[in-house]
Amino acid sequence: MTETPPTRALEPLLAALLLLPGCPGADPPSASPPPAAGTTAAAATAAPIAPHFQRHRYGDQNLSDTQLAELVATLPDSNLRAELQLQGNQLTAAAIPILASPKLRLVESISLSDNPIGDEGLRQLASTQQFETVGSLELAGAGITAVGAAAVMGPDSVWGLGSLDLSRNPLGDEGLEALAQSPYASYLGSLFLVEVGATDRGVQALAASPHLTQLSYLALSGNAISQVGRDALAASTLLADCAVEFGD
Repeated sequence: MTETPPTRALEPLLAALLLLPGCPGADPPSASPPPAAGTTAAAATAAPIAPHFQRHRYGDQNLSDTQLAELVATLPDSNLRAELQLQGNQLTAAAIPILASPKLRLVESISLSDNPIGDEGLRQLASTQQFETVGSLELAGAGITAVGAAAVMGPDSVWGLGSLDLSRNPLGDEGLEALAQSPYASYLGSLFLVEVGATDRGVQALAASPHLTQLSYLALSGNAISQVGRDALAASTLLADCAVEFGD
């Protein structure tokens, strides 16, 4: 089988990159209609409003760490708020320093689901100062254990996550307990823990947590939770306004 050279494999991605707002080679904006009668010359020639948000969409491209580095090197300098969609690739912990490039400032949302970044990758993400602006993090199926669950909300974490998805990772009850015990969990509004190997013990820890006061949505389907765990959540005054999804 003939392998495609990395530069050839990146051609579709680079082509897509050129279509992003503000990138060299992007299509120019369509011509503006003639100014209405009475419109001043200054108003008629005013510059168009610049975009304030940028999405980098590279999901399901089978990217390696090396290819990601090549891709990031092509990005233009930007101070726009950004979203990184990198789910479904082959990125490891070695990709995290690459994402900390000065070309990716003000990142607010990161999806690295279904990449084998593991606990070390999550530890690096959580402790890298450049990611302090991240409010939404998706790491479903990323090889995260209870160790990573402790790091994502640990004392070295730089962010205040509002949404966290750790579904399809082997967290176990220890992982849920680590999340429940962290004061940094107080920012969470949405928490996705689908198929993480949890039982009533882990759910009871969430129900008793004094830190999950802002939680409004909790996904727990695919776990071995009996009526005991459900009753604990239902009885929790701190989670009284939280919608819980069991997947029934």
